[in-house]
Amino acid sequence: MRRRLICLLMVSAFISQLNAQTLLQDLPVLKNKSISFLQSTYDRTGLNDDRISPEFKNYYDVIPQGKVNNPGGTATNKKEYVICQVQGPAVVERLWMITFPLNFDARIRFYFDGEAIPRVNKTFNELFLQQSAPFIKPLVQNLYESSGGFWSYIQMPVAQSLIVTIDTAALFGQFGVRQLPRDTVVQSWTATQNNSYLTNEFNKSGTYPKTNFALTTKDSSVVAVLPSQTVQVFSNSGSNVIEGIQLQLPQLDYMYSDFIKDKGNFHKGTSKFTMQINGNADSVLLIKRSNKCYHLDFNFRSLAENAVMKVDNLNAGTWRNTGYRTYRYWKNDTFRIPKALYQGKNQITIQAQYSSGEPWNESYYWISCNNILTDSFDVGTGSSETTHAYSVTNVQVNLYSEINNRYDAPKPVKQKNRQLLDSVYLRIYFDNETTPSISAPLGLFFATGVNDVTYMRSIPCGNINGWFYNYFSMPYWQNVKMELENKSSVPVSSAILKVLTAANPYDRKETGYLKTVLRKETKGFSDKSDYLVADVSGSGKYVGTVIEADQNNDTAFCWLEGDERIYVDDAGSPVFYGTGTEDYFNSTFYFFFDEYSLAQNGTTNSDDFYHKSMYRFHLTDPIYFEKHLRFQIEHGDFNNKLGNYQSLSFFYLQSTTCVLTDSLDVGNTNSELLHQYAASNAKIFISKNASFEGDPYLSLLSQDGYAISDSSVFKVAIRPDNKGVRLLRTYDYSIKNQQAKVYVDDSLVGVWLNAGLNTTSQLREEYFDIPQKYTNGKSTLKIMIVNHSTSNWTELFYKVYTIVDSSVLSSVKQTVSSNLFRVFPTVTDDFVTLQDRDMRSASVRIVNALGKVVREFTSVDFRNPLRISLSEYPSGIYFITISQEDKILKTEKVLLIH
Repeated sequence: MRRRLICLLMVSAFISQLNAQTLLQDLPVLKNKSISFLQSTYDRTGLNDDRISPEFKNYYDVIPQGKVNNPGGTATNKKEYVICQVQGPAVVERLWMITFPLNFDARIRFYFDGEAIPRVNKTFNELFLQQSAPFIKPLVQNLYESSGGFWSYIQMPVAQSLIVTIDTAALFGQFGVRQLPRDTVVQSWTATQNNSYLTNEFNKSGTYPKTNFALTTKDSSVVAVLPSQTVQVFSNSGSNVIEGIQLQLPQLDYMYSDFIKDKGNFHKGTSKFTMQINGNADSVLLIKRSNKCYHLDFNFRSLAENAVMKVDNLNAGTWRNTGYRTYRYWKNDTFRIPKALYQGKNQITIQAQYSSGEPWNESYYWISCNNILTDSFDVGTGSSETTHAYSVTNVQVNLYSEINNRYDAPKPVKQKNRQLLDSVYLRIYFDNETTPSISAPLGLFFATGVNDVTYMRSIPCGNINGWFYNYFSMPYWQNVKMELENKSSVPVSSAILKVLTAANPYDRKETGYLKTVLRKETKGFSDKSDYLVADVSGSGKYVGTVIEADQNNDTAFCWLEGDERIYVDDAGSPVFYGTGTEDYFNSTFYFFFDEYSLAQNGTTNSDDFYHKSMYRFHLTDPIYFEKHLRFQIEHGDFNNKLGNYQSLSFFYLQSTTCVLTDSLDVGNTNSELLHQYAASNAKIFISKNASFEGDPYLSLLSQDGYAISDSSVFKVAIRPDNKGVRLLRTYDYSIKNQQAKVYVDDSLVGVWLNAGLNTTSQLREEYFDIPQKYTNGKSTLKIMIVNHSTSNWTELFYKVYTIVDSSVLSSVKQTVSSNLFRVFPTVTDDFVTLQDRDMRSASVRIVNALGKVVREFTSVDFRNPLRISLSEYPSGIYFITISQEDKILKTEKVLLIH
């Protein structure tokens, strides 16, 4: 049983599963959170060259082949570019990449745990196109399935270290990593790893994806909502979970919602085939299903295909087809056959001879005689080609020869559908909320987009045959209320709503509520700030993004060039810094093959002027945060393009579990004295006037500290009721690949790696987690940092965060504002004063550096300053804690010097 549990954890992305349940059932559980981050080829200068090449050094290292982990090995002339470098214990949860220009022979190597021979050594073709075991669908996809992207969601655990390289430049790449708690013991990935759990989960798209369907209560109701009306459509009391919401809206027009998958030819020669006709008809039309893909040519409006048409070897005229576009590639083109060429015949031989322009493309032909179909011919289907005596010359190799796409809907159809999808809102209130946890237009809540109705299927959301579904688990403990508000001018009638509920199995202290954030904003050409997707306070998991965006005209390098930048907790640097909007959604090149839908990602609607509806769910790679998450995305290359945005974010949230309990300003004498900071005499003083990466990359900040070749040591204050501690370090990122061993009270916790460098935005902040086993019950920690690389370790500032039980913070009746509460002076030879103009009653405890309580005060009214003498105590560091009902609210450090 124990071995089976370990395997489950390894196989299913180290997800802390709830009774070995499904991905969606596990998402609300917030215990055992980790640090999530992205390593990518983002442009280190803050601009738009988000790839590696000799001139764009957006990689983590470059090493002669054969010397990646074997410095004594024999190197060849070919270099390996390091595109991912991770220190274990960790797990790579996602990788995405593309070479430009396409190079399927580019070779990717994965070196685990310092090995000299890579455990993975495959070309793009072998890894992504052949999709042979263990890199198989649906966990691995390529540009055909994912509209240009090459990606893998195979979970790859890392015990000690991982270096990933590519031997060909011009690569865009991203690696999503979760740093596991430092006391986690894992085995590094091998090709024999069992991926059946995730494979089974990914294959559930479009079906009820959980194990408890038979145990759910199924409520169904017929709903009518007039314009400007709000109607309560569901309510329930008790401790339960909404396991599914399904909705059918008969007012929507689904005529253009079907995807059509068709294979054909592109040629610059001649195609010939026979068709049955009615020779007595007044009108004979040849209709061709044309592929209007624009081939990344931004002059697509001027593109055309031209062919000389012949009927029974007689010239019938030139067929010129235009209308190439950036979306919904299927379109029917029509050619009228001269009456003199078919009159009296029941069969004709048609010849299409390429003359100029784009290659002639043909997937399907129809013959319409007096508006009656007399024959059809499916190019690419052997039996149909034989029946119609099809032949073709000079066929062109084309990535678009087989696509799965839609016809465009007329504007009146889209306008009507949009009214309902964008203006009928679903709102859900949990446990007596007055502000809903969930408030969203239907098209975003079900992830189909609001611009038009479409069939799509992901694991949590979609629309199958006119039934919308959302299967996110939504626990509550007292009651739930659900409303529909109709902001459109179209009455909603005879809508069918189905709600599935089940008993609540979750521990309330370890579980979050499902929340959404809806935002709409137009970003202009001169607006240099990112589009804000979500700004969330609390502790939780970010699990999904739906974005609908467009611009007012088609231009090269549109809003899709924008990189996502995700900031977690108090870090000044984004922990996720991407390479482009469509890259975040696992596609590339502005969605290479247009619309598609997969288990966790897709683009569901395309339209004029780069209008896209996109979704990505983080079911296997949630983004964890302890106190704050801010998701931003550029509009254009560097916030220089017009973008009309609206978005919906999905996340699970509870009260914050992270409290700032101490900070060390390295280079500041008083702060160093307070923390008993010491470093070797070989330390080098550094003073930086630089910026952080991300949104504020042009804003310079002044920071100073040290570059250290060997070690430093300092003491920090934490809360004894902690569940672990996190260090946030500000450092000089212009020094490459910094790495150090971290000790807590002389016990080795792990290795802190800062991969890569940035010589433009040189300030960076990163977290290091210290598990509870090293901090339990302690009020102070001695931290020792030992340099473990050939470069210097730099430290400018440290912040210390204590992780506590969420119920501890939520039970506190009155909080202390750090802006109002004062302890002064913090360096003294006798007295220290405490004051807060609003705090009426709290307790004070003075603890020495060994954790011993030396003095206590109860029921202190801080509106009158409390002056305490420390003259009777020996020189040293003391910690003054303020608490209410045994809950520590604030800790200040004081240095006593006689």
